[in-house]
Amino acid sequence: MNKLKIFFILHNIYESTNGVSNKYIKFINYLINLSHDITLITTFKNKNIMNEIINTMNLSKRSGDKELFSGTLVEENTNKSLNIIKVNGLNIPFYKEIKIPTLNFDKINNLIENGNEIIIFNGEFIWLYDILKKLKLKYKNIRLYPTMHTDYEYYLNNTYTKFNLLSNLNHFNHLNNYLETKIFNGIIVTGKKMVLKYSDFTQSIFNANEVDLTTFNIIKNETYNIELDNVFNIIYCGRISKEKNIDEFLEYSYELYNFFNDVKEYSKIDFVFNIIGDGPYLENIKNIIDIQYKEIKDKIIFYGNLSGVEINSLYQKLNNRIFLFTSNSETFGKTPVEAIATGIPLFIKHSDVSDDIYISKKNAFIFYNKEELIEHFTFFIKMNSLEKQLFITNSINNIKKYDQSIIFNDWVDFLINGKINKDKSKINFFDMLTLFGISKFVNCSGMIAGD
Repeated sequence: MNKLKIFFILHNIYESTNGVSNKYIKFINYLINLSHDITLITTFKNKNIMNEIINTMNLSKRSGDKELFSGTLVEENTNKSLNIIKVNGLNIPFYKEIKIPTLNFDKINNLIENGNEIIIFNGEFIWLYDILKKLKLKYKNIRLYPTMHTDYEYYLNNTYTKFNLLSNLNHFNHLNNYLETKIFNGIIVTGKKMVLKYSDFTQSIFNANEVDLTTFNIIKNETYNIELDNVFNIIYCGRISKEKNIDEFLEYSYELYNFFNDVKEYSKIDFVFNIIGDGPYLENIKNIIDIQYKEIKDKIIFYGNLSGVEINSLYQKLNNRIFLFTSNSETFGKTPVEAIATGIPLFIKHSDVSDDIYISKKNAFIFYNKEELIEHFTFFIKMNSLEKQLFITNSINNIKKYDQSIIFNDWVDFLINGKINKDKSKINFFDMLTLFGISKFVNCSGMIAGD
């Protein structure tokens, strides 16, 4: 395999806990293990965290530009190396945990050795565009790849409309123009929607949909037998912000509670509502609960920010788990996929991307309104044991194609030669036997024969 020299220009990924940060931490580690030469240009808000990262990764300090901090990891008897360069940055509105890097041409230019490097950077960092264009003119073979993992135009048009200024729209025009004129060699995105968005400007697009199945890989088999356990754990996991439609999660949860509380047939069913995550809208949500949803206030548990390992551990402790997702701003929606990987049924509100990923009643329950949510929920409860198990198997089967190891392998191919492998990984018959147990499958087979 050709050895790549890759620069990543990213926000403070080691401090901000989110799907994009985790994606790049894991991908950088993946590249290092393949012995590619990696330099991460990033920021830190907290010097103690920076030092902790440096010590944990056994990085050594290196002298140089006073405004830069660098460390190099070289494992004994290997060619594995990582260089972390800490630069100055700026905080941004709404995302207090994120600090974005600021650079000038000389700082980047001084890092270039042969002009064959690859630079991957956040496409939102428009102040880098002219600097990178200047690099491209100087080094014809350098390859520049912006990333766009969030549909910011959706946010500006639907959630943060007062910020939808001409300058914001010009940002997207600049990106499109740089792709079309091949100043940028391609783009790295998340989701089919984003692939289509940029396909008019470049054919070099990599879709980095992925899920970490090394963390979310313990499948808990549940019967959802309300005679044995009548409490359903409704789960939201993600950023607590307006664009995630967290208000609707509360609204729909409240509707579920009221319906099953009022209908005699289901009145013994109870709910606990589990909210995992943090964000700028958290206090608003708590105030809304105090005013509008007092009846279920004592049934709502806030867990705050949890690591992937902690989330997976929580999922294993909860019973009768249901993942309810009402966000319509996603390009992929990583937390629902992570939940599915542990055997949790997904109830998801219809959005621009939901039909690209799921088939309703086969591997998820897609609803348009509260009436459909209740209809799907009662449908799920009435499914027999085999039907529930097959639904969960289909759900897991559906998301295995997003296995991080497969996507990362394809990503490396893309960076080397533009090749994108399409691995169709699926759970087969024998996987299903392992998943649910041979004896249970035999029993279920008898049920099928009886029908």
